[in-house]
Amino acid sequence: MGKVATFFSSQSIPVDGQTRVKMLQLDAKFEKMESEIQVLKADNLKLKSQVKPLESKVERLKERIAEMEAEALQASEEVLDEKAHKLLAAIANRDRLTEERAQALIGGPRARIDYYLSLLRARGLIRLPMVAYGSESRYRATDEGLAYLRKIGKI
Repeated sequence: MGKVATFFSSQSIPVDGQTRVKMLQLDAKFEKMESEIQVLKADNLKLKSQVKPLESKVERLKERIAEMEAEALQASEEVLDEKAHKLLAAIANRDRLTEERAQALIGGPRARIDYYLSLLRARGLIRLPMVAYGSESRYRATDEGLAYLRKIGKI
């Protein structure tokens, strides 16, 4: 007998056959629900144990993102050297920046020019727009690049 039927029996409450069958059915449902609750509790504990490491990992990632953002902000606030200024100003003035012109501006080999162009691109101060095949591609100063030049008094 189940809990409900046992209760009625222990209290000496007379119950007819049809009611007893219904009580036994309710008892079966109740026991099934109790076992489902136990399974859900076990699943919940398992999930909680899996969440804890994930929460700490998310926290570490948030901290790393904050560090990287701080580093990027610091890098973006660092003043570029005079060679970068000259190159950025030439690009902003829409000079036809050939390799020879760039070498005349900042001196040194092609690798130095590539370094400065890469630095200016990484800082978001210049961009190389997409152009049609066969057209000459030229770097363009971004709004940030123009603001930087204005900030340092070059325009």
